[in-house]
Amino acid sequence: MIGIEGGLPSWSLGPWLRIAAVWLICFAEAAAAAENARVENARRAFSILDMDGDKKVDYSEFANRKIDAFSAPDRNEDNFLSEDEVLIPPEQFVKVDRNGDGKVSGVEFIDSRYGQFEPYDANKDGMVDLEEFTQVLAGK
Repeated sequence: MIGIEGGLPSWSLGPWLRIAAVWLICFAEAAAAAENARVENARRAFSILDMDGDKKVDYSEFANRKIDAFSAPDRNEDNFLSEDEVLIPPEQFVKVDRNGDGKVSGVEFIDSRYGQFEPYDANKDGMVDLEEFTQVLAGK
């Protein structure tokens, strides 16, 4: 039997609202998990770059350790980073993967904004802190 709730048939509200709510919760949880993974990836990369442990990365530290930071998430050790290894947003991954082969090489990384010091130094003080680094790498 179909009842009326607020002028609309009740069958159109009850089950569909519950299904929509479940989908929204699942989507929100998946988005939060992906964001947390990107932030954690940024923290790990930053700790590799911060050679002296002062919680700041200067140009010299960045230049000396950026390949180490690039290589760290390479779980299968193929010297390339796949989208699931690098954990940057998909729209950014496509920009870095210039040849479109689904993986980022060291050369593509170095030539991208992620391989350059300047994008991370938001306040242009010659030092990058974790917040600045995370903003660029994780889009946070």
